[in-house]
Amino acid sequence: MRDSLPSGDELLAAQANQPEPPRRVQILLVEDDPDYVLVLRHLLDRTAMEYAVTMAYQVAEIGTRPMPAKPQVALVDQTLPDGTAADAIARIEATWPGLPV
Repeated sequence: MRDSLPSGDELLAAQANQPEPPRRVQILLVEDDPDYVLVLRHLLDRTAMEYAVTMAYQVAEIGTRPMPAKPQVALVDQTLPDGTAADAIARIEATWPGLPV
């Protein structure tokens, strides 16, 4: 019977043997059409991944809405009420350099 607490090395070894919790993919979705939003969410739901979507309905909203974490990928509509996909991509790159779009 052991009377002491586990050592730091023992705790680290126990943590290393634990499976890593699934990662939640952070997605920035730039889309103004509610029908496309529903289609994209349906497609995402069919995958095994966990995800969180932050919406931007126009170029001006990119980077202004609270997000649970930095996005890992952005999905962008071709035409938006206040600009084009190129405008949206430029804003995304200025806000999160190197973010896959």
